[in-house]
Amino acid sequence: MGRKKKLVNHSDIPDYVIERIARAIYPDILASFQSEEGQQMFAEWKEEQEEKKKESQKAAIPNQPSQLQESFPA
Repeated sequence: MGRKKKLVNHSDIPDYVIERIARAIYPDILASFQSEEGQQMFAEWKEEQEEKKKESQKAAIPNQPSQLQESFPA
């Protein structure tokens, strides 16, 4: 038998309230993701996240001599 995973709730909101809210909004979330518009919105969001990730990686790697000199002062 599979055990139910214990969720970690560090808020003042009781678990049963969170579960009831989740059960109430789940059908709407599912319907949104299954619609064409929802899939398009998700694809756009995913592209934005990938662009942000690339930008943050570029910012983390100094690629110009002036940035290198600032990173490693003499």
